[in-house]
Amino acid sequence: MLSRFIKLMILLTLTLGLTQTGSARYSTNPKLGINVGGVGKMTTSVPFTDIFKISRGWFTSCEFDWRAGVPIDPGCTKKKSLNSQEQDLLQLDGNGWVRTLPAPNESPIFTSVTSTWKLSKHFPTGRYVVLYDGEGVMKITGDLRMGYQRPGHIEFDLLSPKRNLKLQITRTDPRRNGNYIRNIRIVPKAYESTYQRQVFNPDYIARIREMHALRFMPWSNPRGNNAVEWNQRATIGTSHYTGENGVPAERMVDLANAINATPWLSIPYQASDDYMQQYARMVKNRLRKDQKVYVEFSNEVWNTIFPAATYAARKADKLWKFPYPKVPQGKRRVLLAANWYAMRSVQMCQIFKKEFGGQRNRVICAVGSLNSVPWVGKEILDCPLWKAANGCGRHVDAYGIGPYFGDYIARKENRETVKSWTRDGDGGKSRLFQEILHGGMVKNSPEGGAMSLLRTQIAQNKALADKYNLQLVAYEAGQHLIRFDPPHTVKDPAVLNLFMTAQKDPRMRTAYQQYLKAWQQGGGGLILHYYGIGEPEPKNFFSMLDHLHQPSTPKYLALMDYLGTGSTYVAPRKAYVAPVVERQQAPRAPAPQIQRQVQVQRQAPAPTYAPQAQRQAPAQNNWDKFLEPAPRQAVRQPAPVARPQAGSPLSGAGIQGWARTGNSTISPPITLKRGARNKLSLLWHYTNAKRSGNQYLRLYAMDNRGGRKLLLEQPAADIAEIGNFDQLFEEDISRYVGPPIRLMIETSPGLNTVIEKLTF
Repeated sequence: MLSRFIKLMILLTLTLGLTQTGSARYSTNPKLGINVGGVGKMTTSVPFTDIFKISRGWFTSCEFDWRAGVPIDPGCTKKKSLNSQEQDLLQLDGNGWVRTLPAPNESPIFTSVTSTWKLSKHFPTGRYVVLYDGEGVMKITGDLRMGYQRPGHIEFDLLSPKRNLKLQITRTDPRRNGNYIRNIRIVPKAYESTYQRQVFNPDYIARIREMHALRFMPWSNPRGNNAVEWNQRATIGTSHYTGENGVPAERMVDLANAINATPWLSIPYQASDDYMQQYARMVKNRLRKDQKVYVEFSNEVWNTIFPAATYAARKADKLWKFPYPKVPQGKRRVLLAANWYAMRSVQMCQIFKKEFGGQRNRVICAVGSLNSVPWVGKEILDCPLWKAANGCGRHVDAYGIGPYFGDYIARKENRETVKSWTRDGDGGKSRLFQEILHGGMVKNSPEGGAMSLLRTQIAQNKALADKYNLQLVAYEAGQHLIRFDPPHTVKDPAVLNLFMTAQKDPRMRTAYQQYLKAWQQGGGGLILHYYGIGEPEPKNFFSMLDHLHQPSTPKYLALMDYLGTGSTYVAPRKAYVAPVVERQQAPRAPAPQIQRQVQVQRQAPAPTYAPQAQRQAPAQNNWDKFLEPAPRQAVRQPAPVARPQAGSPLSGAGIQGWARTGNSTISPPITLKRGARNKLSLLWHYTNAKRSGNQYLRLYAMDNRGGRKLLLEQPAADIAEIGNFDQLFEEDISRYVGPPIRLMIETSPGLNTVIEKLTF
């Protein structure tokens, strides 16, 4: 049974202005989720504390003198200086770290390697720490200022994301003793002591925590994932999570665990039976025991724009002796891929359920089809070429579709009509939403518009699902005012502007509300929006949020309405317990470090920082809001790390400058903004939590007369349950507008509490 504190953290939301007070929570029948943003969107969603994992690498680089216009390395040119395209010549270890680099007199053009980030304009700035093992020469460039350095440890202030960040290794393993640069980690300074157990960015966790389910297809990278055997997959120790094989499956399960969501996992289309068995074993051992898991074979294997469809069609041709000879080639290819995909899905399902054994009901096997073409779904569920199955729908649990709306509006034959709308005073948005909601704006459009067409498609697919008594689910969902197929690709600037600006129009919330209502009334179950967080671009404006710190969008509001959590974003009051992280094998003692060279792309003047006591509104998107910057000199001694000592039960960077008395501490005065949300965020952990005793933690808001309001109380039972893991508490404290207030944290005597971060 959940303790009183945990119930409180899950059930309550103390936000002013919410129209509903319910909060999304774990459900055995999840209602709404998202597809995570793809690996290319990670610099806007920033899911991991270690941002090196989301960098792109390695590029082979060479030195070129741009002023003189001559190469420094033989064969180097301006075009080749960042990327000489010699990646095939790199000598990498099993985790993708560069073992050696060629000398200038050797045959390759490259003499260094570079890893880069394509930073969005909203990327978090502030103090970062670079940690690494090994020996060599490394330089970091971008719009930054270098700070404290020592062997294996470099600090820098990212001043802005204007210039893409680059990390370049110009020399590694100089003594040729195997001690090459490896295990690079780049983490916000505030998380230097916690990143190993706090794998996920707390801000990312807060933005997705409401979701019942997470589909990890984009992290699986089905287009490029060619893994066949389990040992070929991306692992936790892999240098970059942006490679062909995507993010490690273990991290997908860990993220689902972190928010107690149902994971939806996509298996690579070339995976062997042994790969599937070991995958299933990992999920069974790692996933929360009270959670189910959706498993799917690759992604849209019937869809001929994906390499999996070609692979599946060729397999089917050989296996079933070249069937459907009289069917037109385009349709034949889809039919072949659908049959082989259905067969492989059933085989995958059997492997997973067998591995789960007595817990086989936790596994929900799903197949996916094209919502607008029912014969594709019928072919998958009936799988007539695999006669032994007697209908593949009998051997799976869920039938998924992608019930997007509005795609026909973007078709080529409607382009001139839509372009004419853009000459309206509002740029055409009124007629666009009229077509979506009611129809009549496009010649030969569906009667009743996009929503009417959607209801028809849902009904058709529900009938297919009912034939085999399957759940009808939506593996992807949302608006689709975009075309990928070449004849219909949208390039006209006016039309693109209409479709993209419509995403932020308040009427998009109404469209989504009607859309979700139609799905539910049509008998649909779990629906997974495509996708979560990512910066929009002309060929991709599907996300519910453009970036991590965006307060809201019409799509996001409608999704929260559907969950019943209200229409304004505030992170729920639930403690975040970080997932278990495997300890990496301890590296051998490195040889003495050689002199490292760190270069800065430009010398920026040091920004002016107010003294700690005077700071009332720290800069937005700054990870390190309450830590003083490094001095301007290049090298300094390391600052002492706050550690809980006997008689000092409260410590940590989050309460620097607070007045401390015994087992309590009080903040300087805080002035809140009237008419705006004032979010309080507290990240903490204990160092000596006990399983029994009278331990407690309390957080108060104090008015100017000394009156106290209890914001958070964690009693002994909950401390014993959560232990020494990181916890996150967030609340809107806008009710305290007027004279400055103070915060007070109080712990029981003897309980050592580290306040890692406290912002408001």
